[in-house]
Amino acid sequence: MRSLDGGRSPRHAARLARFGRAVTRRLVVAALLSAALGGCAISATRAKAAKAMKEGRYDEAIEHYEAITKVRPFEKKWDVVLDEARRRAAIDHLGAARRGLERGDLDAAALRLDLAVVAFPKHPVAVELRDEVTTGKAHAWAR
Repeated sequence: MRSLDGGRSPRHAARLARFGRAVTRRLVVAALLSAALGGCAISATRAKAAKAMKEGRYDEAIEHYEAITKVRPFEKKWDVVLDEARRRAAIDHLGAARRGLERGDLDAAALRLDLAVVAFPKHPVAVELRDEVTTGKAHAWAR
């Protein structure tokens, strides 16, 4: 005999409820495992980024920190360390560009200045020097 709830018997409704609880438990377990594994991936990426920063490979550190900020966009601490990596990369590229200018190698200097501006677009010295090199006004640096 059919019940008034759309033709489902009480036994069928109980079976659906058990199934729903089982699915919910599985989803919760899957979410917890995903979060735990995601945390492991974040830890590994964080370790790689810290190692790259320590070794002076700032562009690589930027890539790792950007990956972390995509996964954890609301954790502002990653924005802070990403900005620091960008600043250090810009300073590193700026130093290499100045050495290139001192050697008279404008092409290498222009490339490094472009990298500095990409790494840290707000760096005033890198932007100004790149503009001078691209317009040909950097002859004072070249020997």
